[in-house]
Amino acid sequence: GRKQELPSANASFDKADTLFQALSDYEGRTEVLYQRGALLNQIGQLPEAQENLQKALEIAGTSNNQYQRIKTLLQLSSVLYMQGNTEQAKEYATSAVNLAQTNGLENLATQGLIDLGNAYLVRREYAEAEQVFKQAFDFARKNKGLRNQSMALLSLAKLYIQQEVNLDQATSFIEQALGYFQQGGYKKEISQAILLRGRAKLLQGDYKGALQDFEQQLQVVKQINDPSQLASTYLLLGNLLMGLENYPDALRNFEESYDIYKNIDVPLNVGYLMLDQSEMLWR
Repeated sequence: GRKQELPSANASFDKADTLFQALSDYEGRTEVLYQRGALLNQIGQLPEAQENLQKALEIAGTSNNQYQRIKTLLQLSSVLYMQGNTEQAKEYATSAVNLAQTNGLENLATQGLIDLGNAYLVRREYAEAEQVFKQAFDFARKNKGLRNQSMALLSLAKLYIQQEVNLDQATSFIEQALGYFQQGGYKKEISQAILLRGRAKLLQGDYKGALQDFEQQLQVVKQINDPSQLASTYLLLGNLLMGLENYPDALRNFEESYDIYKNIDVPLNVGYLMLDQSEMLWR
């Protein structure tokens, strides 16, 4: 799955599921559904991801496996906020955080706080998002979770960039997180960091630097086959070209982004991109 070898991944998942059913192993079946759902989420097949994760959550509840229940709630939260269903995403992330803290699973609690912060961010509840991201960073630092620290810093940077405030601090957070992700070879997170850095440069008027980051991002994101990140890159290229008053090329990039988001069913972004295309057409 990590190599994007989807037919082989699905064949292995199917075989594992058959074996676990024969053994009446509920935890094994939950894990298959969870891993399949996580992979589908990663490649942007959100309705299919939600279907598998909902089944995993039901079985985890039956077997009373709290660890599986928490991580499935977190994954579902991620899927839901990508679909624009932010209220339910927030509910799932909150439930996951509470369960993780109750069961002493601090690492999972940190991930849950980051997911909760992202749900707040999509809803533009910025003060709540900042509070939760900072709490996640403190949790991660206390438990020496370097990956979660980096994810919390990246989330804070995203928050500041979306608000167009504290851009120097946001850039500093991105560089710290990017260093960790590059050292560990986390391709998806590297992609996210480069994209955010380009957005910061764009807001600061560094069009040349932003263009370099977005072009680098296109190469990275095509390697990891992540349609959501590809759509974001086209969107930001459109914004950059719009700032340069190159409206035809901006429109072309907005159309590329719109087509991808429509295909992977992210209605919130589809709506914004209809407005972006409309503005380019009248200009």
